[in-house]
Amino acid sequence: MSFLRRKKDDTKKPQAEPAAPDPLGLDALDEESLDKKSVKEAEPKKGPIQGIRDYIIDSYRGLYKIVLEPSMPSWSFAGLLLFGVLVGLLWGWAINPPEFTGANPNRLNQDAQDQWIRMAAVGYNAGSIYEQADAEKLLMMVDNPVAAIDRMLASGALSEGDSAALQTLRPVAETVFASQSFTATPQNPGILGEIFSWLLPIIIVGVACPIVVVVWRLLFYPNIVAPARKAIRMATDKEFAEKTRKEEEALKALKDQKDAKDKFEREMREQAEAAAASGVTLGPPVMTQISQYTKGRDYDDSFEIELGPDQGNAFLGQSGALIAEAVAPDPVAIEVWLFDMFSSKNLNKMFVSEQAYNDPSIRGRLEGEVDNPASDLIPVPATGGELIIESDKLRLKSTMNSVQFDGNGRFESFQMQMVAYQSDAAGAPAAPPTPAPVMPTPDPFASPPSPAPAPQQAPSGGVQPLQPPPLQMPSSPPPMQPSNPQPLQPPPLQSPPPSAPSGGLQPLAPPPLNMPSSFEDDDDDDPFGGTGDFTPLNG
Repeated sequence: MSFLRRKKDDTKKPQAEPAAPDPLGLDALDEESLDKKSVKEAEPKKGPIQGIRDYIIDSYRGLYKIVLEPSMPSWSFAGLLLFGVLVGLLWGWAINPPEFTGANPNRLNQDAQDQWIRMAAVGYNAGSIYEQADAEKLLMMVDNPVAAIDRMLASGALSEGDSAALQTLRPVAETVFASQSFTATPQNPGILGEIFSWLLPIIIVGVACPIVVVVWRLLFYPNIVAPARKAIRMATDKEFAEKTRKEEEALKALKDQKDAKDKFEREMREQAEAAAASGVTLGPPVMTQISQYTKGRDYDDSFEIELGPDQGNAFLGQSGALIAEAVAPDPVAIEVWLFDMFSSKNLNKMFVSEQAYNDPSIRGRLEGEVDNPASDLIPVPATGGELIIESDKLRLKSTMNSVQFDGNGRFESFQMQMVAYQSDAAGAPAAPPTPAPVMPTPDPFASPPSPAPAPQQAPSGGVQPLQPPPLQMPSSPPPMQPSNPQPLQPPPLQSPPPSAPSGGLQPLAPPPLNMPSSFEDDDDDDPFGGTGDFTPLNG
């Protein structure tokens, strides 16, 4: 509940915060006098390069800073991951390199492969060890057996038996070479290849890590992992399940309220346009709000009523709704209130369920909270209800929809549409001017009023009180006015009385009609009812 609603009897207007000093005098500018078109034309035109630059900057801020950056891995996480990659490379290449066992002969150097071919040739030439199919399998395990046989035959370093065996094996090698079934020997990558073999894993990890983390956090975790973990925890933890259920209901209620408010604002705009077309002078609404109640909610909503930015955001008042009467503990009456800033009045009416409206005890308590029970207590059926609160400058229309009652006729949920209008649709209502004190113009020729003497009752057996002497009027008539009288000017306040004319009596000045403000509330502040007042006779 707002401060204005709690202090219902306080008629003082809320004091606005002092405005900041304006040394440049910008507040004196009239915003409505600014020509938006001329201001837009005065802006410097951007070239194509500047436009592309702005587009890149906006895309960076919109895509990376807002969407991707919150899901990016931290620098500590990326550094730790790269450090792990370096340690793995160092361990696999230097500290504990792999040992080959059971590898093909193509992993051997060229001399060892030549020895393998000669052994296969001797076994195939004998005819009793290897058949042609066996010889082909042996030659498939080395790199280019035909070139190796030709090189050994051309070297001339072989014995006659080895040369004859190689000549016999060469047709088999040609068959393997033609089918491209041999195994090539791995080549030494060189110094650049060694460096690249170290850098490639680091580059892959550095590029893949942010992509994997972003995809994980944006897609997989919230859509797959988090729901699965939540379902498991809700099945095993009853307290967490109850808390989660309440949070989901609250979020759903907020979403429904937002959707209802958007729909309601669209309808109000359409109604305002239709009203303007039909000549209705009420004007567009200055406030449209949705107040929603759900069972168990601590219901007390308040909304500011103020004009838009084009009218200076002028504050007009407040409105709201709260539970006026509850029965263990569900509400049966909802109070709708309106505070008018210009009259400092708090007005209220109530929506009451039909069961509570027909209950004499409840209705009797509610009638004491409104000004006119006949019109300020509105029974609400299941179809909803409507009430209107009008003040000097504001008109509040509240419509209750989507009402649900329990079996005892108490509110379970509802949506209340609250719309505020200005009573004067021509413009924003101005604060009522403070009347300036009217100073009387004394007439020097008028006779002063004679105060009526109060009857004095002499106390029994006592002395009569002294009576002041009667005021003496001047014996001579007032002087005649000139033929062209000049308008008399009122004397300044607290000015000394004019000097008496020579040879005549001084005319008496009439008493002031307006008493000073410090004496206005003396009767209210005097606990003795004026019995202690003392005024000197000649004072």
